[in-house]
Amino acid sequence: LHSREGMLREQHKEAINALNGLQREYELNEEQAKQRGPAALFALVDQLLRTHTALQRVITPLQQRRTRQPFLPTVVPPPENEDHTFDPEFTEPWLVQTAAAAQQTMAVIKQKAAVLSTAVTDAITKSDAELQREPTVASELQGEFTTFFVRKADPKACSHLLDSLNLCSDALHGRGSFDFSAQ
Repeated sequence: LHSREGMLREQHKEAINALNGLQREYELNEEQAKQRGPAALFALVDQLLRTHTALQRVITPLQQRRTRQPFLPTVVPPPENEDHTFDPEFTEPWLVQTAAAAQQTMAVIKQKAAVLSTAVTDAITKSDAELQREPTVASELQGEFTTFFVRKADPKACSHLLDSLNLCSDALHGRGSFDFSAQ
């Protein structure tokens, strides 16, 4: 029980630290991301939206109450080179709208990161209180004694969030599959 509890705590703390790191990275590299072009900006916004979804999947089981879901913008794919919409009169408004969508999504992720931090702190507090109580012999024999954190936290969702945060960082910096410089 203690090893699983400890692993979950570390995993969730790592996710919170990664979210804070993404916020700092975004603030420092937002302009460079916008200058990489429509395909890179679209990939960044798409990855930010995926990160928000992954973050929500981590928060939901830890919270005791339902929360309002913020409105997140939908973004259409960038204009294509062969298409008549690739003209500056179409691409400039698209770039402005997509950059605003990226900022709005990042602001929601920042708010949700604070919610996750609070939810993890509350879950750890509840688990600590449960660990200090002695489990009954019957519950230990049946293997039923678990803490709030072990019962509620979803390690797969947290792992998916960490993967999504890494991809978001790659999209922000134009690395790996998000390197559109050759196109």
